[in-house]
Amino acid sequence: MSYQEEWGAISARIATLKEAATLRAGQHATVGRESFGLGAVMRAECQSIADVLQIYGERYENTLPSATTSAIKRLLSSRPIQGVRDNSLMTQNDRSIPEAVTALVMFAGELSYLVADQQPLLRLRSQQALAHLQRTLAVNKRVRGLRKIKVVARSEGSAVSNPRGRQRRGRLRLQRVDEGLSGHTQRS
Repeated sequence: MSYQEEWGAISARIATLKEAATLRAGQHATVGRESFGLGAVMRAECQSIADVLQIYGERYENTLPSATTSAIKRLLSSRPIQGVRDNSLMTQNDRSIPEAVTALVMFAGELSYLVADQQPLLRLRSQQALAHLQRTLAVNKRVRGLRKIKVVARSEGSAVSNPRGRQRRGRLRLQRVDEGLSGHTQRS
C-alpha cells in the first residue's frame, strides 16, 4: 500500500470520528448527559488514530514530503492529542475529546492537501517538455541532425573543452553516438 492509499484509510477513520462526534454533540444537546459510554469509545478511537498516525509518520518518513512529517509531529505533540493519549487525565466530562476531534479533522484537511497525488502535474509538465522538444527538433536544423545524442558533460563550475580546444563554463554539450560521427560534438 502506498502512503497515499494508507492516508486515504486514515482519513476515512477521521471522517467517521467527526460524524460520531457530531451525533454525540446532538445527544448531549437533547439528553444532557453521557450515555452508553460514548466518550470512552471516542477517546479510544482518538488514541488509536494518534497511534496509527505516529506509525504512519515513522514508516514513510523518508518518502513523505518534509512538510507532511512535520505536520504529523506537530499534531502528535499538540495539547488536545496529548490530552486524549494520557489516560491519567481521563474524566467523565472530558473536554479533550471534542478538542482532539477538531484537531484531527483540521489535520486531515492539511495532510490531504500535502499528500495529494502529484501525478497529473508531473504528467502535464512532461507533456509540455516533450512538445517543446518536438518544436525544437522541427525548427533547429543542427539539433534535428542529431538522431542519437548523449550528454557528454554538464558542468556548472568546471571548465569543459569543446572541439576547437576552447574552454567553456556551465554549458551542456551533446555528442553524436552514430558510428562514424562519435568524435563530433555539438553544443546546445
